[in-house]
Amino acid sequence: RHRWRFRPWQTPESSVWIVLPGMRAPTVPIACLAYALACVSALTADAREPITLSLTNASVRVEQLKDAYVCSFFDLASTEEARFVDRIDPVFSPQSNMRNIHHMTVYDCDQTAVAPPGSFPCILPSGSGIWPGCERMLYTWNNGESFQMPAGTGLRLPARAMLQVHYKMQSGTLHLRDSSGMRIRLAPSGVKAFQFFELGPRWGMLSVPPNRKQTKIATVCAAECISRALDEAGAPFLEVVAVNHHMHLLGAKAVTEQVFPNGSARVIALDDPFNAHSSPFSQMTFLKAPVRIHRGDALQYTCLYDSRKRMSRTVLGVRLMDEMCFSYMLISPALDSFTACWHVNPFFKPTPPKWRRPCGAVCSSAIPKATRDVAPFVMPIGRLTAHVDPAAASIADRDVCQAPST
Repeated sequence: RHRWRFRPWQTPESSVWIVLPGMRAPTVPIACLAYALACVSALTADAREPITLSLTNASVRVEQLKDAYVCSFFDLASTEEARFVDRIDPVFSPQSNMRNIHHMTVYDCDQTAVAPPGSFPCILPSGSGIWPGCERMLYTWNNGESFQMPAGTGLRLPARAMLQVHYKMQSGTLHLRDSSGMRIRLAPSGVKAFQFFELGPRWGMLSVPPNRKQTKIATVCAAECISRALDEAGAPFLEVVAVNHHMHLLGAKAVTEQVFPNGSARVIALDDPFNAHSSPFSQMTFLKAPVRIHRGDALQYTCLYDSRKRMSRTVLGVRLMDEMCFSYMLISPALDSFTACWHVNPFFKPTPPKWRRPCGAVCSSAIPKATRDVAPFVMPIGRLTAHVDPAAASIADRDVCQAPST
């Protein structure tokens, strides 16, 4: 199946002849040479047609009386030539759309991840949506249409991947059969590698009190985390090239900032007001120009919530009625040891009492296996920057380490 630019029976009425080296007479018409080159070009283009992979759930039956997470594993090790992804498209079953699917994420899984057969529920007994061994995100879709990488760039394709689909709770809907997921297009090798990076709280480190006009919570990726990642990679700086803000129903405003060693800051991305479907950064959006982050700089993400319609405290969780506060970024260069910067409580348990919590930081590619792997963390600047609602009351200025969980 070739796309011929010229057809054999289309002979030009007049030809311009050229003389090749070693020939006494003009014997090769330019039209013929152009025709031959066009044929070679068409063959080459077809030989390099992009490979696409469909990562979808296998006709799962989803009860929508509550939020449901369904996952599927995929072995991608046999894809030998193209190891980068340059386009990602959401794939919906006929009865599915953004009304009943909240997000879809593809994770990079290591060899420790245990893969149940087929598609399976993947909310753990602890309430976490992170499957062991699959902590690294390749990409997450939560709004919009297709995602296209700039020409000559790509995300590294993992050897093992897990698709996670979050189905929203729907009133009046009992169940559906669904095979939604994502279709990824592979780019040829040799492209510039970008990497997905996640900044935000984990393990019970977010809490929004009820009946408040605004609660401001910030999480910081400390300068030590960034400096260590740059030192390990031998890179002078990293660049933030795209940002996606993620909150749930209480989200009012969101801002991602670069914090300099002297405490000043500049805005990288701002959603004011935040809307999960229409804000500028409600889906992964490329910045007008990359923002360089150097040693000594920190990254800060601040979420502002409006809980005036809630009668009880809202905490971090996987349900749509819970809350989240994540800034997803694409960074370059790809730093294997720097895929997430999380605030965590190493002693967190999903049952009370949990009022007094130590605050730890994880700035690596995996969840720590023991509490000793979690570094004690102090907000490096001592106060939040004032780019989100400067007139906010002081009680609203809190970080994930200070906010009570009950």
